[in-house]
Amino acid sequence: INAGDIESFSREGSGGSITIEANGNIITSEIISSAADPENIPSRGENTETSTTNQSQVQEETDNPGGNITIKSTEGTVTTQGEITSYSNKGPGGNIEISGQGNINIRNNETDNENEVGSLDSRTDGASRSSNGGAITITSETGNITIENELSSSSQTGKGGDINVTAPGDITSETISSYSDGNGDGGEINITSTQGDLEIGEILSSSGEPIAQRAQNQGQTNNSNSGENNTGGGGDITLNADEGSITVGDIESFSRQGAAGNIKINAKGNIITDAIISSAGNPEDIPPLEQNADDATIIQSQVEQQNNRPGGEITVQSTEGTVTTRGKIISYSDKGDGGNISIVSQGDLNIIPNSDSETNAANIDSRSDGTGGSGGNILIESKTGIIDGANEFASSSITGDGGNVNLIGAGNIDVQNIFSFSEGDGNAGDVTITSNSDIRTGTIGSYANRGQGGNVSIFADGAIDTSIGEVHSFSLAGEGGNVTLSATSNITTGFVESYSGGGTRGGNITLETTNGNIDTTVGPLDVSLELLGFPLDAEANISTDADVSSEEVATIFGQQRANLNSYAPEGTGGNILIIQGGQGNITTSNISSFGREDSGSVNIINNDGNINTGVIFSTAINGAGGQISVKTTNNGNLNINHIATYSSGETGTGGDISLDASGTVNINNVASFGDGGSGDVNIQSLSGSLNTGTIQTRAPNGSSGNITLNTFSTQGDIQTANVTTQGGNSAGTVEIIAADGSVTTEDLESTSESGSAGGIDVQAGEDIETGDQTVDSATGDASISNEAGGDITTGDQTATTETGDATVTNTAGGDITTGDQTAITETGDATVTNTAGGDVNTGDITAITETGNATVTNTAGGDVNTGDITAITETGDATVTNTAGGDVNTGNITAITETGDATVTNTAGGDVNTGDITAITETGDATVTNTAGGDVNTGNITAIGETTNIINQPGLNGEVNTGEIIQISPTLSTPTDNTLSQILPQTPITPVTAPNLVQAPVSPVTQPNVVQPSVSPVTQPNVVQPSVSPVTQPNVVQPSVSPVTQPNVVQPSVSPVTQPNVVQPSVPSILVTENIAPSNNQVLNPLTTQIIQSVQGNSTITTSNNPNLPNQVSDRLKGNLNTDTTTALRNINIVNSTPLSVAANSTTLTTIEQDRNNEFADYFEFDLSTTASQKNIREVLTDIASQTGNNSAIIYVTAYPDEIQLVLYTPDSEPI
Repeated sequence: INAGDIESFSREGSGGSITIEANGNIITSEIISSAADPENIPSRGENTETSTTNQSQVQEETDNPGGNITIKSTEGTVTTQGEITSYSNKGPGGNIEISGQGNINIRNNETDNENEVGSLDSRTDGASRSSNGGAITITSETGNITIENELSSSSQTGKGGDINVTAPGDITSETISSYSDGNGDGGEINITSTQGDLEIGEILSSSGEPIAQRAQNQGQTNNSNSGENNTGGGGDITLNADEGSITVGDIESFSRQGAAGNIKINAKGNIITDAIISSAGNPEDIPPLEQNADDATIIQSQVEQQNNRPGGEITVQSTEGTVTTRGKIISYSDKGDGGNISIVSQGDLNIIPNSDSETNAANIDSRSDGTGGSGGNILIESKTGIIDGANEFASSSITGDGGNVNLIGAGNIDVQNIFSFSEGDGNAGDVTITSNSDIRTGTIGSYANRGQGGNVSIFADGAIDTSIGEVHSFSLAGEGGNVTLSATSNITTGFVESYSGGGTRGGNITLETTNGNIDTTVGPLDVSLELLGFPLDAEANISTDADVSSEEVATIFGQQRANLNSYAPEGTGGNILIIQGGQGNITTSNISSFGREDSGSVNIINNDGNINTGVIFSTAINGAGGQISVKTTNNGNLNINHIATYSSGETGTGGDISLDASGTVNINNVASFGDGGSGDVNIQSLSGSLNTGTIQTRAPNGSSGNITLNTFSTQGDIQTANVTTQGGNSAGTVEIIAADGSVTTEDLESTSESGSAGGIDVQAGEDIETGDQTVDSATGDASISNEAGGDITTGDQTATTETGDATVTNTAGGDITTGDQTAITETGDATVTNTAGGDVNTGDITAITETGNATVTNTAGGDVNTGDITAITETGDATVTNTAGGDVNTGNITAITETGDATVTNTAGGDVNTGDITAITETGDATVTNTAGGDVNTGNITAIGETTNIINQPGLNGEVNTGEIIQISPTLSTPTDNTLSQILPQTPITPVTAPNLVQAPVSPVTQPNVVQPSVSPVTQPNVVQPSVSPVTQPNVVQPSVSPVTQPNVVQPSVSPVTQPNVVQPSVPSILVTENIAPSNNQVLNPLTTQIIQSVQGNSTITTSNNPNLPNQVSDRLKGNLNTDTTTALRNINIVNSTPLSVAANSTTLTTIEQDRNNEFADYFEFDLSTTASQKNIREVLTDIASQTGNNSAIIYVTAYPDEIQLVLYTPDSEPI
């Protein structure tokens, strides 16, 4: 059939039906069926801003329908030229159906210059809701369908008609629309090709004036929409290309008051679209996301303010091809739910801007802007290809939940910003990105106002790069979500944060790669988060010398941002985990877990590579600070600015800190602080060194943790600044072990005000050099121990406790050089022990206890050089022992006890040079023994006890030079034995001056950058103790080490004998005693200025004014020592050098006695005066004679410069 124009119309009745059927081909021109005068049919341009001509309408004067139009070829093709319209101005538009066996072509009519477009239009302008636009159906059984202009079914108040176009071949069309200007629904639009491709311009199904008519140039034209007060819904739009591809322009299903329709695009081949919008609310009124947040996202699923119906779902799927979108993809409702958006491609998926559109943003958005609605879920997936997105993805809600956003790609994923958020009470959705290759993104955020922040997860079988933006999950009032980045290659980020503004928990942060670098320092700081309510803006900057145990520094991340940050200022900070499982470095800036209650743990593990970080803080305001662990497993160094786990609460606790490196550890300051308790600090290196700044564990009202530093290799030196553990209830142990290296530190301290201190233990295969070492314990043992294969050099060493043992022990293969050494306890042993293969050089040494032994022992293969040595106890032995292969050079030596033995022993292969030596006991033995291979040079020697023994034994050619020797005991004691190998000169000497011992300066430790393992104890140096005469002198083997600078020991200047310059003597293997003939006669030391020896029983003497006794001990002993001046006077033999004019009469006795009283009162510093007369002296002598049967006499001896005068008193005669 070949027909020209065909028209059926009625001004008052119905438009007639028009039917064209043929077996063969059909060719027609314009076809119109109108229930109105065709000349009065308004063009669409009169009602809208866009003109369309093929319509089914009802004229104003009649409510009769437009007629149906049917064109059917059972075996041929169909070709139309010009308009095909069914119209009524009040009634329904008629249906239009075109079918053919072959191709169907609807073309423009270009003849006679009429310029008639090739359109199909079923239309009604009636006001009745039953006045619907007619359905349009176009079907080809075997061919293609081509529509050169548009298909349209519309109604003024009723429904737009459904449009169905089906062909096995290609389908090509310009605009396709079904809409209602009133309360009706937009019709459904279905376009299907079973074998061919689809190429469509714009597709619209709307309830409301179509956007295409109002904003043709806004890129939002294919609509199913409803008028301003309309309640109809946008119709569904479905495009299927079962075996082919789809190319389509803008697609829109729209309703102002009703539900938006679903939009589905399915193809086996490639899919290319422009903007896709399903909107329950005016899409023109969809506010851009930057009005709600600084981050703009446009592609949305939303519900308009007056519309509580949902936005429709949008589905785009290619089973074997690629998908390319060129504009916004939005499902929107201003009160209801935003619809889900799913874009799935077998191949590549590209989301790019449309350069032909003024609003060309390539965004994907599911959004609800009203009360109660939620944003829909978004799925973007490429099964075998890449995902490339040039703008933002978002699912959001004003009051409900934000939807989940999920990107899945087999290839690379390269997208911009991704968000899910709720501005009301709802939760933010999860954001998940998964790729079998690399992932690159901008900012990713899941934000909630009062609900929960969603999780952000990025998984790549390749690299992850978010460095052009940031990664966040936070809630202003609820929990922050977890943030997880997991890759098989490099991870590169900027700031990564999880925040909870309410009293809940900040989320966990996890960065993990199986093989590659992790670097979080690349991206810029996004200050725009402040617009979303995030309270922090500037990044914290912490100096390298900051005190990380101070509240000001440790709480800095409560006011400023960290690079990796789990932040809950009213709740609990989350955990932070960084793992590199293969080979690569980990590099971060500052890391913080911060919580008002508790803070989370921080764990960083690198299998093979370095770890480089800024500060690592876990800070709690009221509760517990989290534990911090940083570890390299196989190879790698640790380089860290600071580490602190901190709680500022009254009962809060700091967590444990563990740094474990296969290589070197370099760190500035380390602290675990909690008022109620602190954790342990363990730092170790398997094959490198440790270099740290200050290390502290502090608990003012609790127990502080242990500090342990270990290295295990020959390169394993340890260098630190101050190391301190302080606890109110108890303090931890300081243990520093470099099994094959050296230890260099500043001050070491373990102190507790009311509990036990853990002690200090330092071990090194090489040298030890420290500052002061202090252990102060209220209860329990106080122990300091240093053990080195080389030298030991320290500052002062102080171990004090009230209940327990106080011990200072140094063992070195080389020299020992220390400051003052002090061990003090009230109940327990007080012990100081120095054992060196080389020299022992110390300041003053003090061991004091009330109940227990007080012991000082110095043993050296070389010299022993000390200041004053004091060992004092009330109950127990007081012992000082110095043994040297070379000289023994000390200041004053004092051993005092009330109950126990007081013993001083000096044994030297060379000389013994000391100050005054005092051994005093009330109940026990008092013994002083000096044995030298050379000379014995001392100051005064005093032994007071139940039994006393003083022995000075020089070498074969040595001399004995001492000051006064005093022995006091209630029973006969062993008299002084100054055994000489030859007769010494009979010349008095100046008393020996105490050696001026100059301490070797200890170099301060340079503030290091630094941590440690548990190692095998340092091997005990092989020190061969010197055996002096009469035992054969040993051959002392000195260790081969770098010696510590020898302290400047000034030897006493002894006159008239010149003090020998003794070099470690090699003493002949002979017994000195073989040269001394046995004799019962005691050899008195002719160099001694005075010898005072008590042989009477019941002899006691006060010590309160004795300058050799410390005041605190004098106070204790003063009450227990009986002062009986009369008895003392009678029991002491007197040597007086003051001349007298002696008259042999009764006044002589009184004169002599008064003179003796004055002299001894000066010496003993208390008054010895008593009334003595010839009468009572004779009475004493008479009593002795009557009780013993023997007559006795008293002789007073007075020494003058050139004579001796003797005055004899008998019981019954005058003095002679």
